Amino acid sequence: MEYTSEQIQVMLLEKITNTIDPADNQVLEQLLAHDPDVRQQWLDLNELVQQAAETGFSITKNEEQNWQEIKPLLQKRSTPRLAILKALSAAAVAAAVFTGIYLFNGQREPVKEARSVPGVTLALENGTIIPIQRGVSKKVAFDGTTMQIDERGLTDQSSPSGSVRWRTVSVPPVLAYKVWLADGSEVWLNAATKLRFPCGLPGPTREVYVEGEAYFKVAKNRLRPFVVHTPQTDVWVTGTQFNVNTYHPDNIQTALVEGSVTTKGAGNRQVHLRPGYKATYTVQKGFQTETFDESDVLSWMKGVYYFHNTPLQELSGVLTRWYGVNVHFENRALQTKTFSGALTKTQSLQLFLENLRLSADVYSSIKDSVLYLR
Repeated sequence: MEYTSEQIQVMLLEKITNTIDPADNQVLEQLLAHDPDVRQQWLDLNELVQQAAETGFSITKNEEQNWQEIKPLLQKRSTPRLAILKALSAAAVAAAVFTGIYLFNGQREPVKEARSVPGVTLALENGTIIPIQRGVSKKVAFDGTTMQIDERGLTDQSSPSGSVRWRTVSVPPVLAYKVWLADGSEVWLNAATKLRFPCGLPGPTREVYVEGEAYFKVAKNRLRPFVVHTPQTDVWVTGTQFNVNTYHPDNIQTALVEGSVTTKGAGNRQVHLRPGYKATYTVQKGFQTETFDESDVLSWMKGVYYFHNTPLQELSGVLTRWYGVNVHFENRALQTKTFSGALTKTQSLQLFLENLRLSADVYSSIKDSVLYLR
């Protein structure tokens, strides 16, 4: 059955508000997995939601006030992808934006029996842990260093000095965060990620450590290379944009969006990347390079994951990071069973599990923060 653009747009709107019925959701998941245009529409809608959240959209305002803030965002988009949204009621769009704000604020509909999720933290060298709360602005001054924390994220305002003082930002499952380093470089951190960096980035090289997944937009400075250390590789750049994924310590991926990077592994192994290529490093095979789909690799930054015949074992790691639950396969044969579709942070875990049951005949239950699949 073919669907009109209007029908697809309505399904997208219903999905982001968690009002889509299971049958339509199954259809939309397949479209998101296989139709690039539908996927881009979904990304555009998520971007609209995030931008509206940044304008100050609030449930405490009335519908007309919220609509006046959303309308300019819609009018900026001349592409037909979101044209249908202009014809939808203000209440419907407002509902989508309000639901999406849970994503922007690192929140979501609670999963029954799932454990509570801690917040982002900043660790000092002396072991002090400072909680970071979204919406709370404060300045952290310690040992001659200064960190500004506000609604945008954390900014290192320290000046380089003779001594190296390290800080670690830890992002727990479910949440995401952004860090501005002292040289102006920007780092987006995915859930379950740690970034360790020296205050002020002193020395002839700018060096940081990452565990998890992060997107780097590195400030250009040819005289001071920027080095990202991962558990198995070192990525050398002078100014560029790239994504690093270290969720699997023996499978480190570096995907280059702009500029150039050289990534190095053990035994003098190294590879130079051009934009549009990614390098995957394993101890056994070294580096392997291939092209990548930017909308797939970077979709996490917009709160989306796309799966193309992905084994459930691999998908389970995403569920753990995004929903804060551990996954247990009661039937080990399910680990190799594949799934195609999309997962968004605005989507409740229950809705995703219902879609998994309908599309892959996989049943589930949750107890004591453990998701059982059978």
